[in-house]
Parts: sequence; C-alpha cells; structure tokens
Amino acid sequence: MPNKIKDLIASIILVTIIILVGFYATRPTKTEPKEMTEKNVPQTNDLEKTCIDNNGKWLAEYKECENIDEKTCANIGGQFESCGSACRHTKSDMCIMLCVPFCKITDSIQKQTINDPLNTSYLIEETPVIFKNGLVEIANGPEQSLTKQKFSIFGKPIYGDLDGDKKDDATVIITSNPGGSGTFFYVAGVINNGNNYEGTNGILLGDRIAPQNVEIKDGVITVNYAERKPNEPMTTPPSIGVSKHFIVKSKILREQKETDVKEYQNPVSQ
Repeated sequence: MPNKIKDLIASIILVTIIILVGFYATRPTKTEPKEMTEKNVPQTNDLEKTCIDNNGKWLAEYKECENIDEKTCANIGGQFESCGSACRHTKSDMCIMLCVPFCKITDSIQKQTINDPLNTSYLIEETPVIFKNGLVEIANGPEQSLTKQKFSIFGKPIYGDLDGDKKDDATVIITSNPGGSGTFFYVAGVINNGNNYEGTNGILLGDRIAPQNVEIKDGVITVNYAERKPNEPMTTPPSIGVSKHFIVKSKILREQKETDVKEYQNPVSQ
C-alpha cells in the first residue's frame, strides 16, 4: 500500500478519535435525582399555591399569575388583565400577537400577614376564598355589573386544639350569599402553624339554618343548629335540632359519625 494512502487513513483515524474524545468529554453527565426532603421541597406562599392550584403560572419576579380567571384573581385580591401582552416582560422588538390573561398582585396584598382566622383562606366548594376582616365579595362573572357572591364569618371563631400539637387552632362558621334568597352555612377548621392560621375546606351545613353553638373538645368540632323538617318551605322557621361532628386530618376537614366520635378520643394518641 502506497505511503500516501497509509498516511491518509491514519489522519482519518486520528481525526475520528479526537472528535469522539471531545464529544464524550463535553456530554452532560447523568446525575441521580435528589431525594425529596423538607430542605429541598419547593415552598410557596398562599398566593403562589392558589395560582398553581388553579392551573396558573406563577411569575415570582413580577408577582403575577398567568392564565387564571377573573373570579380567582378577585378572590386573592389581585388586579385582573384579560388581554395582557405575551411580551410584556421582554425587551424584544419581535412579539407574538397573543392575549395572555393574568392577575397582578399588588404590594399591599403580597405583604399582607395572615395572622388570625378572620384573615386567611378557606376552600369553599373547591374555590379558594381569602377573607379580610371576616368578609369577602367575589364577582359571579367577568362583568362588573353582575352580582357578587358575599362570604362572611358568622359570629366569632371558636378556639381549641384540633391536631394534637398543643396549639390553639380554631373553627368558624362561614355564610355564603350568592346573590339570591339563599344563605348557605359552612363549617371550616383553622390550623395554627405557629406563624399563621391556615383554613381548611368548608363543609356545607345547610341553607338558612339557625346555628346554636359550636365547640371544640378532644380534637372534635361539634356544631349544633336547627333546620327544617323535610319538605317544609323556607319561610318556616327552623325547629329540628341537629348536632354534627368534624375532625381535621392532614389539614382536611372531615365529618364524623356519632359512634366514631366516641372512639376518637384525642388526636395525640393516634
């Protein structure tokens, strides 16, 4: 074999080796995923959680939640924009003509400290409702002229330990008036996390009932109220006494049967 051909083959082999070495040297190495611990689990505040839970995209730098509806935005005290620019946070001269609905969180809302049961969020009919001084109004539709659903804390919060950590949790009765003649009553728990109070889901008690008293004993919430007989018109005053019991497990309020309450005892022992 002529020497020129041998030299050409050797050069090709050398170049191939150099290319392969460079490829493997610069290829990203595979790393094992980190074990999910309390230190590396992403932490979000109530506003971020509400955004994510409603399929929104949280933009922490701009305190905005993209792609949520106006009702949810009003619920968290934000300013809703139905057709924001997709390039509002970029400096590019080229921009896609696309409307992006987003909710702008004002500084006053962002800095709000949730420190009692009258100023925290509850989940009512799968919708997060954030109270301010025990009240909140939410638009029932996209237009300002439409009726608003009004929520309020009925009476005062009742305090007691619900999760066995020796801290004063609470329970509240929430009323909802969607704009018609009905007034719907819910019971909810409030967990004391040390720095703030976190509301649970609300469970419906009934329409236009007559609450009597509420207590927390051995980790169990007991609500006593009066309701109407079956088929009685709403104009009839409630006269049938009812007692219902509830517990909080994993920050979720659950109704308990009378027989289960007697066996429940104290959450600390479970």
